[in-house]
Amino acid sequence: MKKLVAMACLFILAACGNSDYETAMKQGKISLENEDMKTATASFERALEEKPDDAEAKGYYEQLAALNGVKEAIAEHRWEAALSTALVLLQEEGLENHVKNQLDQLIETAEAELQKEQQENIVEEEALSAASEKAIFLKKLEDVEKSLASQRKILETGTQVDMTKAQGEIFESWDDALNEIYRKLEKTLPQKEMNSLREEQRKWIIYRDETATKESLPYEGGSMQSLQYLSTQANLTEKRCYELVDGYMD
Repeated sequence: MKKLVAMACLFILAACGNSDYETAMKQGKISLENEDMKTATASFERALEEKPDDAEAKGYYEQLAALNGVKEAIAEHRWEAALSTALVLLQEEGLENHVKNQLDQLIETAEAELQKEQQENIVEEEALSAASEKAIFLKKLEDVEKSLASQRKILETGTQVDMTKAQGEIFESWDDALNEIYRKLEKTLPQKEMNSLREEQRKWIIYRDETATKESLPYEGGSMQSLQYLSTQANLTEKRCYELVDGYMD
């Protein structure tokens, strides 16, 4: 008699378990039809609690869990992760149409946002690149100035010959810096703008040399003439370096 009672209890418990499983599966499918993914996920999870090895419940639950992962990635603006997960999920056999429909929408959103973000990054990188380029050349000009400390000291205390030599070295340093800046601009400026700068630079060189000649004329025939000529060339070339960096690298 006890054995019959025990078997009856097991039968009742099994029937109750099946009922809970079936109720959960039914609720999950209804929620899925209504695209209430949160309720559907909870329902299929409840069905799995009743039948952990049930393939149907497991299939529904895993699809919805993956879909939720895509949604979370999008909510966190992890567009590439969202796309990667969504595209893998789309390859699954037996994918529910309602899951697929939501995936298609999420993919469209992620692709649009990723494209927007990439465009913004390009603009930002270009701005940072330009700013960095200008900063790099301003630092180079600062280093040129520092490297000429010994020559400038000679201009204060050296002999006429030494001063002329030192002034020539100062001019050469600034002229080298100017040529480096100019070569960089040749690579980065639009052709039309570079053509305009090229013509402007030709005129500037004529202006520099004519100004240097004019300012050295009062010393014509003397040892100061060469010194003054080089001094004017150096000062104007230094100024031109900063003009080009400030005017074309911002």
